[in-house]
Amino acid sequence: MEFCKATFAQNVKQRRNALGFTQKALAEKIGMSLRGFQDLEAGKNSPSIEIACKLATVFNCKLDELCTL
Repeated sequence: MEFCKATFAQNVKQRRNALGFTQKALAEKIGMSLRGFQDLEAGKNSPSIEIACKLATVFNCKLDELCTL
């Protein structure tokens, strides 16, 4: 499976909004800068495996669920 930054970004944004997190609050929770998180959610950057795993934990989902439509 090829990693798609746009799909990951879309899923992160959707799940973040569903849980009521601001970008700043979620960035702090997973140990990222706000700017870094904004770039990740905009699909400009790929997450490290550590950050992707932290997001999956916060969202209570499997990592592959963040990478697929």
